[in-house]
Amino acid sequence: MVGGLGKPFYVNVPNRGAVTNMADDAFLEMLCDVDMEGPRPRPVGDKPTGLRGWQRRVLDAHELTAEAMMPNSSLPGIWLVPSAEKRMNTQPLLQRSVT
Repeated sequence: MVGGLGKPFYVNVPNRGAVTNMADDAFLEMLCDVDMEGPRPRPVGDKPTGLRGWQRRVLDAHELTAEAMMPNSSLPGIWLVPSAEKRMNTQPLLQRSVT
């Protein structure tokens, strides 16, 4: 950024219309031009149907997980991923997130 190299980088950024058939606020890993103003995703156009469906599923999981961890959420929290409790003790994480 400081050196003004003009090199593109892959960055996780809000879509902002770069992928025309996905929501503008969807965070996607995209090729961006980066300068002192921050990253700007390069235009991509429409994402193919199969890839768009897969990406939407990933974004849905992120959104549901974040929502489930919020206090007073109507979602079942860590039970969205039933195998997680077997791999780690989730109780301390849940206690910290709701207090």
